[in-house]
Amino acid sequence: AIALLITITTVLSVLWLSRQKVKWIQQILDWIPPILFSYVIPASITHLFQIDLSSVQLHSVSRDWIIPMAIITVMSSLSFLKLKQVGAKPVFLFVSGSFAIAVLAPTLVELFAMIWPASEEVFIAQGYWRGLVPIVGSWIGGSTSQLVMKELVNCPEALFLSVIVLDNILVNAWTILMFQVIKKSDSLNTLLKIAPPSFQSVTNDPDANSEKSIWITSIFILLGTYFITLFTKDFLLRIALLSVAGLALGNLIRKWDHSFVLKVGGILIIIIMSILGLRLDFTQLTLPLPFIVLCL
Repeated sequence: AIALLITITTVLSVLWLSRQKVKWIQQILDWIPPILFSYVIPASITHLFQIDLSSVQLHSVSRDWIIPMAIITVMSSLSFLKLKQVGAKPVFLFVSGSFAIAVLAPTLVELFAMIWPASEEVFIAQGYWRGLVPIVGSWIGGSTSQLVMKELVNCPEALFLSVIVLDNILVNAWTILMFQVIKKSDSLNTLLKIAPPSFQSVTNDPDANSEKSIWITSIFILLGTYFITLFTKDFLLRIALLSVAGLALGNLIRKWDHSFVLKVGGILIIIIMSILGLRLDFTQLTLPLPFIVLCL
């Protein structure tokens, strides 16, 4: 009951924060995303009152039901019609970039082991490689992929929070750098002989004139989550089936409400992070130098 109360309080607080238009709050959220608060708030409460909620039933419910529902919900928000409007080149760029990020992590671990022998002890013997996997998931698929990867490799809670903080710092630094590069985009386009793209067609929403149904969408989300979760025990296989099911539901059912499932998916991610925060122990927060250098 205490775990549930803390989770609900955290989710409501984070949703309230994310909707604030006050300038100073917006400035904070530009650097500290609401999802980080959803992890830190429950951890702060348990730490302050010395409550151990690391073994409550809510964690099993999150892994077995809430995460699967978040996967099928987020995946069902993807529309092939909108993807078609984007075109083949950006899709190819995304796929090739994702592949490069995924391969880069283990490649750097091997490279570091050759030039910095002490790093092998950190990544392999001490298990810090588990912290790299959620980072790969984050840069490829955002918070949803980050959570799935965290569960898949059993990344410890303290390491996961340290990773989130470091990853957020790197994202902001990278964004600042990219904004500086964007200022030179015209000269780079001229140098590389790239014609300026036209995004007019992308702004047209193919679902704008279609009739949507929140009830039909909700029923199929619940049924899909129930049957796949009930009959599939393997976590990775379950995630794969839920992803395929989500894509199928979102593109085959004409009354599917893509904007609704996207909002629900965001709330589910906050709920998952809030439950994960119940296990966090602030005293274990640390990152060794080889890990930080490799992430940079």
